[in-house]
Amino acid sequence: MATTSQEQAARSGSVWSSRSLWMCVAYIAIAMVLSIVLLSNLVFDDLLAGLRLGVAAASAGAMSVLGFPISNAGEVIHGPHTSLIIVNDCTGVDATILLVSAVLVFPAALRQRLAGLVFAVAVMMIVNFVRILTLIYIGNYTPEFLDIGHLYVWPVIVIIVGVGTLLLWADRVDPRSA
Repeated sequence: MATTSQEQAARSGSVWSSRSLWMCVAYIAIAMVLSIVLLSNLVFDDLLAGLRLGVAAASAGAMSVLGFPISNAGEVIHGPHTSLIIVNDCTGVDATILLVSAVLVFPAALRQRLAGLVFAVAVMMIVNFVRILTLIYIGNYTPEFLDIGHLYVWPVIVIIVGVGTLLLWADRVDPRSA
C-alpha cells in the first residue's frame, strides 16, 4: 500500500511534508524575485516614481480635504511644521510583495488566487495610505512621536494586517479545488 508524503511526515513526527517544503521554497523565491524586480532601480524605477508621486498627491489631497494645510511638490509633502519625502519604501509595495507571494503559493484554484491577489493588493494599499496620512499628521502636529510611529508602531500594524488579510482570505479558500 502506497503512502502519501503527508502520511509519511505524520508518521515520522515531522511537520514538513514535501508540499509544505515546496510552498516555503516557492514563497521565498517569489518574494525575492518580485522584490528584486519591483524594488530595484534597475527595472521599474519609473513605475515606482509614478507610484511615489501618486501617493504624495493623494495623501496631500486627502489631508487638504480634511482641512489640514498640507500640499505636495512632486514626492515631497509639505506641512506647516515639517516636510516628508515619499520614497520607494513608502509606497507599500514591499509589504504587498510579501502578501502577494503568500497568496501565489497557497493551494487554491486560479480564480481564488486572482481574487486573493486583488484583495491583498487593495488592503495593503489602503493600509499604506492610512499609514502615510497618520505619519503626515504626526510629523506636523506631534513631531516628537514621528519616529516612534514610523519605525515601531506602523511596521507592526502592517505585519498584523498582512497576516490577518492572508488568514481571512485563506479561510475562505477551498484548497481541494487547487
